[in-house]
Amino acid sequence: MNQAYLWDTNIAVYYLQQQLPPYAEKVLDEIAQSTRICFSIITEIELFGWKTATPFDFDLISLFVDLCLLFEVDKDIRKKAAELRRRHNLELLDAIIVATAIVHGMTLITNNTVDFAAIENLRLLNPFDPQ
Repeated sequence: MNQAYLWDTNIAVYYLQQQLPPYAEKVLDEIAQSTRICFSIITEIELFGWKTATPFDFDLISLFVDLCLLFEVDKDIRKKAAELRRRHNLELLDAIIVATAIVHGMTLITNNTVDFAAIENLRLLNPFDPQ
């Protein structure tokens, strides 16, 4: 897999909590072994803002984040996110994550493919869909 992937927050949470069906875990493990795990700075904020997380969860999140490549919200991402909000009525955080994937030419790994299916120039991968 030489493709670049951006992990959505929901996927990162499922992965960290080991709440994936075996086929989905296999897909994500293969991606994690062949490419660096990437996500938006928004996902980092959402992970650390997890209200029901235990101290163990926060330790695990810290280790996970330290291994990942984080994308800041730069001018290109801000402009694209604003456009996505206008055209597709996305929530702000979703728009930023989707914009990050588009601007960097990455496939977005998400369980919300229905919400994002109409967005042009966005490649999606839902690991919950059996391959």
